[in-house]
Formats: sequence, C-alpha cells, structure tokens
Amino acid sequence: MSNNHSTNLLRKAEFLFDSSENGQVIPLLHKLLQHANLDPVVKKKALNLLGLVYYKQGNLAKAEEYLKESLEVAKLTGDVRLVYNSYDNLAAVYISANKTHPAMDCLQKALFLKEESNKSEDLARGYIQLASLQLSIGNIEAGKDALTRSLELIKKHKQYTFLMHWYFAESSYYAARNLHSKAIASLSKAINYAVEHNEPYIQSRCYHNMGNVYMLLNNVKQAEKNFLSALGVTRKHNMKLDELNLLNELAHIALLRKDYAKCEQLLHQVRAEANQYGNDQLFRMLEEVTAELEEAKGNHEAALHHYREFMKVYKRFYDNELSRLVVDMQAKYESEKKERELKEAKLREVESELKALRSQMNPHFIFNAIGSIRHTLLEGKADEADKLMLRFSRLLRLILDSSRKPSMPLNENIELLHLYIQTEQARYSQPFDYSITVDKKLNLAAIQVPGMILQPVVENAIIHGLFHKTSGRGKLSISFSKEKTALKVEVTDNGIGREKAKSYAKKEHTSHATSIIKETLRLAWKTDDVSRYFVIKDNRTGTGKPNGTTVTVRIPLQ
Repeated sequence: MSNNHSTNLLRKAEFLFDSSENGQVIPLLHKLLQHANLDPVVKKKALNLLGLVYYKQGNLAKAEEYLKESLEVAKLTGDVRLVYNSYDNLAAVYISANKTHPAMDCLQKALFLKEESNKSEDLARGYIQLASLQLSIGNIEAGKDALTRSLELIKKHKQYTFLMHWYFAESSYYAARNLHSKAIASLSKAINYAVEHNEPYIQSRCYHNMGNVYMLLNNVKQAEKNFLSALGVTRKHNMKLDELNLLNELAHIALLRKDYAKCEQLLHQVRAEANQYGNDQLFRMLEEVTAELEEAKGNHEAALHHYREFMKVYKRFYDNELSRLVVDMQAKYESEKKERELKEAKLREVESELKALRSQMNPHFIFNAIGSIRHTLLEGKADEADKLMLRFSRLLRLILDSSRKPSMPLNENIELLHLYIQTEQARYSQPFDYSITVDKKLNLAAIQVPGMILQPVVENAIIHGLFHKTSGRGKLSISFSKEKTALKVEVTDNGIGREKAKSYAKKEHTSHATSIIKETLRLAWKTDDVSRYFVIKDNRTGTGKPNGTTVTVRIPLQ
C-alpha cells in the first residue's frame, strides 16, 4: 500500500469517527493495519483512533490494548507529541476503568514530556484529567490546584474548546464539596459547550452526572429526565457501556417507584450485553439493583444469590485496587528511599565541602588576626590587645562549633558576624563602619541557619569591596527580616564594586564559597533554581558610578 493511499484511508476513518459513524470506522482501520510496511506515524494514528473508537463504545479492554500498542509505535517514531498524546488517551481509558494508579502514571509521564519539550499549549488537557482523577480519589485540594492551572493555560492559549472538559471537571469539585447547585450550574455550562462543538461523549456524561446530583437531592423526576437525555445521546452514537450504565440508573428509579415490571425489563436489557461491554462497576450496580428488586418482590433466596454476586464483584474490584495500591506504595517507597539516600549523600558532600572551606579560610584569617593582636601589643596597648584576644577566642569557639554541626541558632550566627567584622576592623588600616539590624519579629534563638553561610558573604564585602576603597569612609550594613517563609538577609557595602574588584582579584576561597552557598541553598529549598534565593546586585550613584554591592540571601525559616 502506498503512503498516499494509507494516508487517505486514515483521513476517511478520522472523518467517520468525527461524524460518529463508528460502525464503519473499525473495519476500515483493521483493513489499514493489516498492510505491511505501514508508515509508523500512520500506524500510530490508526491504532490510536481504533482505541478511541472502542473507548467511546465502552469496550475498555480493547481500548487499552490498542492504545498501549499505539504508545509503543509512537515511541519508535521519536515524535514526543505523538508519545504524550498516547499517554493522555491511555490515561482517559484507565480513569473510566477506575484504574487510578496506571492513570496517574500516564498523566504524570505526559505532563513531564510536555513540560520538557516546552509544549505548554498541550498542557491544559492533562491538567484537566489530573483534576478529575484527584477529585475521584478524594484529593480535593490537589484537584482544585489542577483546575486552577488548567484554566490559566486555557486562557493563555485561548483554547476555549477545552472549557467543556474544564466545567465537567469543575462540577466534580463542587460535588465533592456537596455544593450541588454549583455542580449543576457547571454541568449545564459543559453541556452547552458540548452541543456547540458536537461532542456527544461529554454531553452524555454531563447529563448522566447531573442525574446523579439530582438523585443526591432526592429529586427523582429531574434525575430521570437527565438520565433519559444521556441515554438518547449514547444510543445515537453507539456508546454501549454508557448506555448500559444509564439503564441501570433507570432500573433503580423504576425500583424506587415500585414499578417492578419496568425495573426487571431494564435489568434484562443490561444483562443481555453486560458480558460484552461491562466492567466491574456496571456488574456491581446490576447485581445490587437485581438483589433489591428480588427482595422487594419477596424472593429472598434469589435476593440472597444476587447479593452474594454483588459482594463477589465488590471484593474483586477492591482486591484488585488493594493489590495495585500495595505495588504502587512499594514502588513509591523504593523510589523515595533511593532519593532520600541520594540527598543524604549530597548533604554529606556539601557539609564536607563547607568544612574544607572553613579549613582553607581559618588558617589565613587566624594568622592575620594574631598578627593584629601582636601589633597592638608592640604598640603598648595591652588593654586593647586583651579585648582583641577575648573577642578572637570567642570567635574561634563559634567557628569551631559551626564546623561540627549543619546549622546554628541565628543569634549565634549574628554574634559570629559581629566578632568577625570587629576583628577585621582591627587589622585593617582602611577604616569602615558597620551596622547589623534585626527585625523584632524574629525569634533569634529559635531560628536555625546553616553554619557559616553568611560569613563568606560579609568577608567578600570587606576584602573585595571596602579594603580597596580609597575615598570616603567605608560602610557595611547587614539586615535580617522575615519574608513569607524565608529569612531574608541583605549585606550591603559602599565599596569599589565588582567590576573594579576584578583587577585586584586573586585565586581566593571566596569564589568557591559562592558555589558552596548556592549548593547549600539548593538543598535547603529543595530546588535546582536558587536564582531568587541568592542575588547579587551592583549599586550605583545617581551619576551611574559604581557604589558597592548588595547581596541578598533567602534562607528557609526553620
């Protein structure tokens, strides 16, 4: 078969599918798929379309089979859009079959591929499906978040045809919160969009769900009206599983009205085709309504039989769910265990680097500090030298303590900065002033910060900014404040600025310190992007001349 001929057959099948002529689509697609050397893209699309036909008919087993094969062919094409499209469609089948965990897996893979390939225009559908799935398992807040995200994407890309799916999912959110009138309003909007865009599947599901809401409100008349509207759509478009589920609902209503003959007739219709199109959900309701009918008629032995059948299906369904849940939980545990071990190894590596950094810094700093004390003694300033020695010994104690543990209280960190800056002031001939301001709302003793994370920033400001300043008095200011869930620290100097400092730069530890600080923040915030948590800004005067630097560090409040 030539590529042109196979493409034309596929287009014909797509046209028939869009016009709901599903009876002709299946043999046409099977004929197309029989040919050897079929183009992989055409084969993928044919398998995908065949899966969707069976999905809309309600034959979920066949739908899953062909959509899985479609996914494997899509992977061979190398076209990422075909791959995540297959994951989306397979997720829809799993959702209908109440296979929560496979559905979640497919959705997550599809969303990941879309994000990675920057296809944000294809994200809306995935987030709508994710919302529906989260709501179906009781994760109301997660469902709400997915709804919010999907609506943002719909508006951003002007994909207003997705609103029918969005309102349908929104109705599930309101139903989960027992806001029945709002659920009905959302379903009405979804029906209007479905009619406008000729989407019978959504239309029938909306009528069906609206009937369920009215049943919760004990408005049997309105429930029946909506079930019948849905039934008309499903029969017109050959949606067999949906049709059988609706017949079950109508049989239940007939039972409530004590119209036993009608109830029995409807159940007979369901049972005639249940083996071909049914799933566990259909069989559960079929056996339950049949048992209630037999009990109402006084046939207790028959009622007991159907109750037992109901319990078998119920047990099978939940045994399968439990089995999937156990497997999923085990896989999740193993994954989280590996991730935790990797993070702990990375943390140990960073802590080791921090200790190495301190060991590089301390001998140089200690040598200069002792030199300052010696110089003061030689000048005959014994009292001042004594004060310097006491201050220096306390500073060494704090540095030693910080090297032994991953974090230290904020009050100790601030004390360390005071002692460090005062020691640097004593040993530099170029004078500078400093100030440390702290927001009164901060509990300094309770807040923990990574040890020595701020000292290298302050050292940078002094050594590279203030030390080389030749005009005017140097100023260093440090501020601590709370910013949402972060401790915000700003270190500002009026030194020579980064550009000029490059001409004085040597291969010192400070550049290495910057990478260590960033890595510490990555671990603290659990993100690879720390651009907003570690910010360096070049300050300038009104005339545009360099006027020092401001470094902002945001540390998660602990």
